[in-house]
Amino acid sequence: MGCVGVVDFVVGNDGFGRGLAECLKCGFGVFVEEYYGDGEPCPRVLVDYGEVEGKCVAVVARLGFPAKFSDVVRYLHNFLRVVSNLSDEELFNAECVDVILPYFVLGRQDHNPRTDPSRLVRVRDRGKDVGYRSLIKMSKGCGAGRVVTFNPHFHVLEGCVKVLGLDVVSLSGVRVWGNILGRSLVVMLWFWVVMKRLEG
Repeated sequence: MGCVGVVDFVVGNDGFGRGLAECLKCGFGVFVEEYYGDGEPCPRVLVDYGEVEGKCVAVVARLGFPAKFSDVVRYLHNFLRVVSNLSDEELFNAECVDVILPYFVLGRQDHNPRTDPSRLVRVRDRGKDVGYRSLIKMSKGCGAGRVVTFNPHFHVLEGCVKVLGLDVVSLSGVRVWGNILGRSLVVMLWFWVVMKRLEG
């Protein structure tokens, strides 16, 4: 279930998440990518279980660019496992988990190869999934209640759209303001404004 009230805690993997927590005046914790000796991934959330239990948590992760395929796969794997870890009632047991994706990975994969009006798309992509829908299903399956992102290719208008039963909040206008004031500051302020709007 999506956060319906105030975000109590932000979990992130860089200074952007920390800055968002400061803007929202809430707690902050870090998650890190760790690996067992054989290379198997085991992402870790570095907060005490009680710090987020029963709270609304926003999970923030950014993907660096340019990104290779292996970077995207590692990013999605670790990020989704962190969401699952936080929402799992036998682990962190957060009341709700919002996913904040400044860039919606797979968002440009928005054509349905079975029903697209373009014959080219139907032939070229036959048998493929619709990437953004797959990521939404995975996020929902891991316990996310809402996804907040910038201009996902599948829904470029600002506002909220329900996709496969999950609220996707699309923000716009950030690029222009970012060019004027500095991208990180504007992105952080924009998320703060949206999270405040969603509280009410």
